[in-house]
Amino acid sequence: APKHAEPEPAAPAPAAIPKAARVDDDGKEDPALVAKANELLEAAKPTLGGGIGIGGGPMVSFTGPDDKKQRSLPENHLYGINGDATVVKATSKTLTVRLEGKFWESRSWALGAVESFFKDAMPGMKV
Repeated sequence: APKHAEPEPAAPAPAAIPKAARVDDDGKEDPALVAKANELLEAAKPTLGGGIGIGGGPMVSFTGPDDKKQRSLPENHLYGINGDATVVKATSKTLTVRLEGKFWESRSWALGAVESFFKDAMPGMKV
């Protein structure tokens, strides 16, 4: 008697999406929301700059080593830190942020600071 192949097991059911992960979002881009988010982010850069590296940070003054002239520039630039964050897309519930440049810590750390900022500045938005 010929041997019959064993039936293949059924594929497992897909895992349910946790309620906390669901976002009530239509996915439609909102240019006015991008502008608002960037305006808030720009206003916060002096605060985010110190210690994180987004924007220039606080201004510092120093004397030039060669010409002894007094100079001022953003503290982050003095140390070669030139990180920046920009909101590039927004929908009714989500913001997409672009990080560029060098930060004091890792990029994920800088993104965490931006997420924390928007959690307070625009409650209900996910970054």
